[in-house]
Amino acid sequence: MPATDRAFEPVLPPQRILVPVDFSEPSLGAWALAQYLSRAVKAAVEAVFVYEPGAGSADPVIPADLLNEARKKALEEELRGKLGKDVSITIQEGFASEEILGVASRGSGADMIVMGTHGRTGAARVLLGSVAESLSRLSPVPLLTLRGSWKPVRSILAPVNFAPYALRGLASAAKMAAALGARLDVLYVGKPPSAADKKNFDKTAEAIAASFSGRAPSLIIRGGHPVNEIVEASKAYDLVILVAHRKSILEDIVLGTTAERVIRHSAVPVLSLPA
Repeated sequence: MPATDRAFEPVLPPQRILVPVDFSEPSLGAWALAQYLSRAVKAAVEAVFVYEPGAGSADPVIPADLLNEARKKALEEELRGKLGKDVSITIQEGFASEEILGVASRGSGADMIVMGTHGRTGAARVLLGSVAESLSRLSPVPLLTLRGSWKPVRSILAPVNFAPYALRGLASAAKMAAALGARLDVLYVGKPPSAADKKNFDKTAEAIAASFSGRAPSLIIRGGHPVNEIVEASKAYDLVILVAHRKSILEDIVLGTTAERVIRHSAVPVLSLPA
């Protein structure tokens, strides 16, 4: 089934993981994280390298011109030296986000994309954009991003706002927590929740306890700015899982979604789920 057909029901834990690589430390860190996940949940892993004509390359094996077959073969050999000789590697030429999504949707598709982000700031991010942030908007499958180091997942933080899409995302987070044997805590940032919101959360938490761990997730309530509070709270966890929900187009352009901003600043890996 193509990945686009699963947009509103993510396959978690994943069975197939796609990892964009580009010889940078962030992408190699993402490859190591994907390997850890593949062992933990028994998933297949594939690497994809996208060569963008005219963009140049940080690696001397590929000069800044068209990618011919000889260079493609040299690049594949260089990648196998970094990732392992028996790994599955796809090499594409084009725009990174488009090609990554194309590979993720091809054939049986990918259930998750795992990638490192360079954490660009200021003018570089505005002018060049961030592939990870772009994919957080466009990917029909969960996107796991890594900006720094990572460690085995023993605790997961799931930010919610009590909207139906967020509670559905919480159920998906519970699946990952159960698969990894990790503790799941829930963070709400804002005004005190209404009685109706609290009731809906309690029902979801009870269902999670019955279906997965036998333990209802703890609810942490904080005031303040959502992105700041999520990033600060995440420092005590190994993974953040949230839903990438779009707001108005203008607000997205000016500020970016909450998921994008958390991806940009979080020191721990962030798994964003399509809304």
